[in-house]
Amino acid sequence: MKYFRSLLTLCVSLAMLPNLSNAEEILQVPGKMFNAEQESLQTFPPSLRLPPVTIPKRAGRSATAIAAPSVSEVVLPELSVTELQQMQAAGEEKNTRVGLGRDLPETLNAVSAWQWNAVAGGMVAHMKLTSTNAKRVRVLLRMGELPQGAELRFYAPQDLANVMGPYGHAAMQTQPKDTDNKTLFWSPSIEGDTLGMEVFLPNTAQVSDLDMRIERLSHVVIDPISGEVQESYLKATTQADTFACQIDVACEASPGLQIQSKAVAGYFFTTELGETSFCTGTLLNNYSDDGTPYFLTANHCINDEKKSASMEFSWFFASSGCNANDGNTLIKRTYLGSQLLAKRPEADSTLLQLNQAPPAGVVFSGWSANGMPPASAVAGIHHSGFASLVLNAVITWPQKYSQGYVIGNGRNPLDEQTTTTLPFDSEGEFAYVQWTKGVALAGGSGSALLMQDKGNYFVTGVLLGGSSSCANPTGIDYYGRLDKSFATFKPWLTKRR
Repeated sequence: MKYFRSLLTLCVSLAMLPNLSNAEEILQVPGKMFNAEQESLQTFPPSLRLPPVTIPKRAGRSATAIAAPSVSEVVLPELSVTELQQMQAAGEEKNTRVGLGRDLPETLNAVSAWQWNAVAGGMVAHMKLTSTNAKRVRVLLRMGELPQGAELRFYAPQDLANVMGPYGHAAMQTQPKDTDNKTLFWSPSIEGDTLGMEVFLPNTAQVSDLDMRIERLSHVVIDPISGEVQESYLKATTQADTFACQIDVACEASPGLQIQSKAVAGYFFTTELGETSFCTGTLLNNYSDDGTPYFLTANHCINDEKKSASMEFSWFFASSGCNANDGNTLIKRTYLGSQLLAKRPEADSTLLQLNQAPPAGVVFSGWSANGMPPASAVAGIHHSGFASLVLNAVITWPQKYSQGYVIGNGRNPLDEQTTTTLPFDSEGEFAYVQWTKGVALAGGSGSALLMQDKGNYFVTGVLLGGSSSCANPTGIDYYGRLDKSFATFKPWLTKRR
């Protein structure tokens, strides 16, 4: 009962906004719990219009010919050792590349040759794309105007109960364009090495109206959600394990920080070349307290519109209990990316607005642009991963917790010619943080630095990188200061009704 009351008190305090309407400058806004009774995610149809197992085989040209396949299929071979070695992280930036891009055969794009089958209201075609031994796959579509009423659905062929979609004309309006004004759309990622795609055209459209290319596939080698890693990658890398010193949010974080964790999401993003990475970010409240889904992350993760549109988010990815390692069973995911609002590369910070509302139960974090003096106590919540795993280990990346203090402010050490001494500068764009509990590892890029004030937590920085690790737990990490990005982000964070 005592624990419940403390949570309730904090929830109430998070929801309270100061009366700053007459203030000359708004430098701090508290957080707010999302209305848990409001379901913000669209409920998608649970099934395909025509499950592929029910599609009849096309007859061969003669009585002895083998029936033609009912689904267009492509199988790509396993990645080479050389390709897998490209996955190894470089430098101290704490984003993690988890996937590589692969070309698809040009013959796949002859849409008139796909097997189209009549269904109620129109016709459908299915594609099945396999990248051998991938742990997760997604594909890039390049298309003209999607016909009104057309729908795209994506699924794992072995799990037809979990279909993602439909994505239609309206969803494509939030996606970026190429130089020929074609829409670029990264599909949701599918666990396993095979992605199925169903394309539906209504009776009002012809196949010739569909201007679509399946341009590229991203082969995910390291899956932070399932915790699985391609075995051949583990044999190709020489990097060491870095899990032992991490602390689950559910283990030691205070009740207030555990509430704060509901503002945090891990996310995949994919470049146009198909390279997929994993970073962390945080929902931010604004002065109007209106639930606009602003999302703060690192600029070295998301720095252009194509990357922001490719983002897919994992919310509530946290263990149910200390070291329970069941966070992947609690995730709620959103897929439609975001719009890039503003960025400040000098402080490695990017502000986004999500294209799809986050799920019910999230928290919109408070923030402070009041700066971080040396010796300030701070905390971090992040999805931190690894450089490599012990062969056959399966470890997911639920939210981790770290606690420490600011040792000083300064310039970006990664921009300096030498990092043997930190470039301290009170006007520098970065805060230097030393942890006393836990560390921040690869995958934590873009996660927030949190300061506590009168019982509430406020975002004050964004993780660039640093040297903390299990082998070096006292290493220093670098956070872009929100007070240095504030002038850039101010039009959104201080928005009035």
